[in-house]
Amino acid sequence: MDPRGRLHGFLAVLLLAIGVIAVVLWDPFRASARAGIQTLARPILRHAGGGAEDASAPTPRQKFATQAPSMEFRVQQFPADPVLLKSWCAEWQCGPSQQQLLLCLLLRELPETTAKDVSLTQKQNLFQSIHDLASEGRKSQPDNAFFQLAESLTYFYSAQETSSAIALKEALQCPRVSAGLKELNESEYALWTSERKPWMLLPVAHRDWSLQLERPFHMMSRGLALQQRSLLQKYNIEKAVELTLLHLGLAARLAEAGWTPSDQAMARAMSLRAMEPYSTQSGVDPTPAQIESNFLGFLDDQGDKIAIAKANSWISSLSSQEGTMNSRLPPWRLAQTLAMWNASTVLASLFLQAASLLLVWVTVTWFSRKTPPPSANGFTRRNVAGLAFGLSPIYWTISGWPAGGTYMLLGLFGGWLVWWGIMGISHERVSIHAVRDSVAHSLLTMLVATLLTAGAAAAALQFRQQQFQVISEHGWLR
Repeated sequence: MDPRGRLHGFLAVLLLAIGVIAVVLWDPFRASARAGIQTLARPILRHAGGGAEDASAPTPRQKFATQAPSMEFRVQQFPADPVLLKSWCAEWQCGPSQQQLLLCLLLRELPETTAKDVSLTQKQNLFQSIHDLASEGRKSQPDNAFFQLAESLTYFYSAQETSSAIALKEALQCPRVSAGLKELNESEYALWTSERKPWMLLPVAHRDWSLQLERPFHMMSRGLALQQRSLLQKYNIEKAVELTLLHLGLAARLAEAGWTPSDQAMARAMSLRAMEPYSTQSGVDPTPAQIESNFLGFLDDQGDKIAIAKANSWISSLSSQEGTMNSRLPPWRLAQTLAMWNASTVLASLFLQAASLLLVWVTVTWFSRKTPPPSANGFTRRNVAGLAFGLSPIYWTISGWPAGGTYMLLGLFGGWLVWWGIMGISHERVSIHAVRDSVAHSLLTMLVATLLTAGAAAAALQFRQQQFQVISEHGWLR
């Protein structure tokens, strides 16, 4: 072999060695390489009767992820009924997470079901279903205030204001609030897909991991604010302040339970609505700072130090969580943007191109080992021809098209066709050494592109895993 061929061989081996070392030492790089190989092998396995990944028994998390859409569909399509709900829970073998998801879904039905054109029986069935689930939840998790909040909301929609206030007081006395969102988040379809279909390196994540209870809590907040305003107009100051503190405490509790910006926005709006009746400016929309100042000033005039301490604590907590949310939002949006990149498909295409070039280069090198060395003519053309094999991966990256086996083969065939056209652009006869050098340059180019792409995918995967870890352990606002 001539010196140029030995140099090409050395560089190819060096690049392959770098890739092997990265696979051994860097877990995200190994995951990226595995995802690309699985994407490349998946069409072959499917046509050969494979698909062992679908035959494995689902884990509880995967089972819940498949149940969640069915739960939501049934709650939306069938009127709530306590007997029917019990049969559903038995069918799904509901645990605490499933019960809390069903509770959230039922609470979202309150505004529509309590409309005037809905029968009284249907309303009572919904109220009873929520009370049954909340009662079971209190038994299993007595310190979870979300069940008391659910009952308070149900009492409010059934026009039992006294019972609603009592349930709300009980919720504010609980040591913690949890809507089971950590369990729900760990069961989200995105995480389930990454386990169930490992070839999807960066599965698209949902934008909403929220309570999704904005409408029912908004209506309750408006009702509380109207009661506060009415009590103030009647100069029932003590009762108005008590109701306001309950209202403000509800906002703080929801901010504590919420995991997303929408939850934080709902809690922040509720807190301002709770303090707004104490604003005295007429014809002017006060700023949030003015609303807080007016309310705290009113409490100071009344000399209620305990109420001032509670209000200051809750307002400070809401402001702190809002600041945390603003700092957490940009990296999460970046993680979602990275999820739009079909990294495993691009890597699979690069692997296919590199393997094809490696096979051709070894074959040509074997048959050209005894021929004279090539001349320097056509050096530029041979290097430009190597870019032909990058067209297909570049296209998959830009378009985001999830290429299957057929499209990858078409991309490979197209790359070789463009390469052949560039090599034969002149009428001079191309020697086998010129072909070998062009293939060697193309192979080195593809190996470098593969390493860079796999490294970029590994870095994106590592960043996204860090974001998932933080949200899974601490939530959005912790």
